[in-house]
Amino acid sequence: MILTELAAGNDKIGDISLVPSAKIKIPGGLDSFTAGFSVLEYTSPDKIICFYKLEGLDKDWISIPAGKREISRERLPEGRYTLRIRAGSANMPARFSECAVPLRIKAPWYRRWWAYFIGCLTAVCALWLLFLDFSSRRALRRRVKESGVKDLKLRMVSDLSEAIRTPMTLVMSPLQELREQEKDPEKKDLYNMMCRNCQRIIRSLNQMSDLHRLDSGELEFHFRKTDIVYFIKDILRSFSGSAQSRHISLDFSSEQPELHLWIDQGHFDKIIFNLLSSALKHTPDYGHIRVTAGTPSEDGKVTVSIFHSCIMPCDLGKLFSRGDDGPGLYLARSLTTLQHGELSAANVDGGVMFFLTLPCGCDHLTASELSPTERHKELYTRYSDSHEEAAVTKDEDERDHKSRKTIVVAGFDSDIRNYLKSSLRRQYNIRTCADSRNAWGIISTTIPDAVITGLDSAGASSLELCSKIKHNPGTNHIPVIILSTSDDEESAEESTRTGADLYLRLPVSIERLRGSLANAISAREAIRSKYTNEIHCDYDRIKLEGKAGGNFIDEVISIIHSNIGNPDFTVADLSREAGISRVHLNRKLKDALNISPGNLIKSIKMRHAAYLLINNDASIADISGSTGFSSPSYFTSSFRDYFGMTPKEFLGKYRGCTDPDTLDKLLGSDWRQV
Repeated sequence: MILTELAAGNDKIGDISLVPSAKIKIPGGLDSFTAGFSVLEYTSPDKIICFYKLEGLDKDWISIPAGKREISRERLPEGRYTLRIRAGSANMPARFSECAVPLRIKAPWYRRWWAYFIGCLTAVCALWLLFLDFSSRRALRRRVKESGVKDLKLRMVSDLSEAIRTPMTLVMSPLQELREQEKDPEKKDLYNMMCRNCQRIIRSLNQMSDLHRLDSGELEFHFRKTDIVYFIKDILRSFSGSAQSRHISLDFSSEQPELHLWIDQGHFDKIIFNLLSSALKHTPDYGHIRVTAGTPSEDGKVTVSIFHSCIMPCDLGKLFSRGDDGPGLYLARSLTTLQHGELSAANVDGGVMFFLTLPCGCDHLTASELSPTERHKELYTRYSDSHEEAAVTKDEDERDHKSRKTIVVAGFDSDIRNYLKSSLRRQYNIRTCADSRNAWGIISTTIPDAVITGLDSAGASSLELCSKIKHNPGTNHIPVIILSTSDDEESAEESTRTGADLYLRLPVSIERLRGSLANAISAREAIRSKYTNEIHCDYDRIKLEGKAGGNFIDEVISIIHSNIGNPDFTVADLSREAGISRVHLNRKLKDALNISPGNLIKSIKMRHAAYLLINNDASIADISGSTGFSSPSYFTSSFRDYFGMTPKEFLGKYRGCTDPDTLDKLLGSDWRQV
């Protein structure tokens, strides 16, 4: 008996002779085979019976049908087997012929050891990635939560800062006036110290905001050449009272009487102030603090050392961290680094020594760092012992009320509004309004020389007032000064976009406010006298007095006057009757009058209507029709936008008015010729 063929699945392995030692391997992934054999018996082949057994899987012999010489098995598990085949005569079953062949069925690739290893490794990697993703999401949620808490704290500090700035303004401004008027050197020094500490109260409130800007990289630095000897002495005066009350000696020494370095004065003040605050906090009673300013070294650096006595050595590793000692030293080191310097500390005999090292010169500074700024300028002011006072005489007190400029103060709380009025009333006529929304009526009728308004956390009304002033042809020449408790750049930029001439942050020196007012008014008067003309209305004719080109302007105004009762009269009609394109008409009016054609038409109609309301008994509906308005409601809306009050309110206030100054404000000077 021989094994003639062997097939695994549908693939033949080949003709194989039965050799007991032969080993047959069935490829992985195949779990079936078919084996063919032949019995070498030719005398009576029909009496041959065959059996087979797959050792390792079958326990009993399996009979093969008569005449069949083939064995088929399916769904075999992987492993090692031995295929045994017996053939014998049916008459003599004890005599048989047998052959055996080893078989090995390989496992498919996905069930081999390396497949299991790769699968396990992949599962571990997947679990690790899931863990990392979960950890990152949890960290992100924690950071978002911490950021929200931090933003909430910053908002609380900002709100507190704004709430304190208002009363601080009422403290600082009178205090600065007392300081300027005081001639006694000792009292002047006391006032100087009080002013400095008022400013530092506000800066202390801003320290949390500084930390936020520091973390986000938004802090700006502007360096100025400064005598740090005088600067540090000036700061030490703020600590002398606290040091004396605790019997702490506070000494300063310098090898040079003056030592000039390029520093950002505001941030350098914070550095020294925080270092001295920490030193005073940890110095025991009857101890001593010593500040020393060294001389420039060979490498072009200057070191300022601050020693304070201390009972126990400090933990230098945690000294400059945001720990229990507060953010002061952390902020000081960060600001020092941004000023291109170094700040370190060391435990020395009897206490702790801070070393503040700064470079000399300005070669290491960028152009933006050298740019000028007005921030912190009050921190470095040498006040003279002999200050020449600008006394107010009786002649100034009795100056004619009508010769003064008029200022409108709108917004603010009553304390600041009354303080501004009392501080400015000797130089100006002051009109006040508690609400910026209601100030337009005063401004449009009195035409003041300047407007001061306040921008607080709900300052939308002040911005609307500023925008209305700047977009009205009758008031767009009025300077607008905005005072704000906000310290962010966004508020200043928004004020500038609405047309404000000046943005000042509270608290502000009253002297600076007076100077800003005087400069704004004089600058605006110079511009108006050079570039603008005044439109005069006599309500029977309209003429223009001004520079060259008046014939054309006279013609334009005459066309408007002749069509003043036409409700369909537009800029297009005006340009067509004037024989010029709308673009050229707009350019010529802008050059000559600094006004657009549409605003010119509106201004003439409104002044004409105002004249009729003052001097005629006609109804508002009749006047609206005679000035070319299609409906009384549209006329009322336009009139309110221009004068800040309805025609009815205007009528009740100015009907029969004969005051020349008031009529000049409302109608222009040529009403007198009517």
